Amino acid sequence: MPVLVMGVLWWSSSRQMAPEPPSDVRAFLHNGMHVVAYAALCVAWSTSLRRGAGQAVSLRCKVAGVLLSVAYGVADEWHQSHVPGRVCSVSDVISDLSGALLAVVLLDAALGVGSAKRGVIAGCLFLCVASVAFATWGPW
Repeated sequence: MPVLVMGVLWWSSSRQMAPEPPSDVRAFLHNGMHVVAYAALCVAWSTSLRRGAGQAVSLRCKVAGVLLSVAYGVADEWHQSHVPGRVCSVSDVISDLSGALLAVVLLDAALGVGSAKRGVIAGCLFLCVASVAFATWGPW
């Protein structure tokens, strides 16, 4: 499953951006997709790495899921630097990381495991919004 998600991400980052009039809302939503995409990749990695389908997702699998997702995000940003009209951005990798972390917290909440408290979820959501805002309006 993670290979399928990575293939879709690679394909989508290979596409040139269509010329459109500048829009803060469109830019924010585009950058926000990093959170969604890398959350999905992290869940795919974390659940694929567990010992069996009925087994709980261990901390080791979750950490590996985050690390593999972020490593792929770095590789994909490098890939984008070779696509006309696309850029390689550290702020996008930060959004990828925040999405992966959010996925781990929400995975725990969905499975009723660990310390998925409201404050932790709220903190992760804040990190996601802040990283997307930085990617959209940050100074570089």
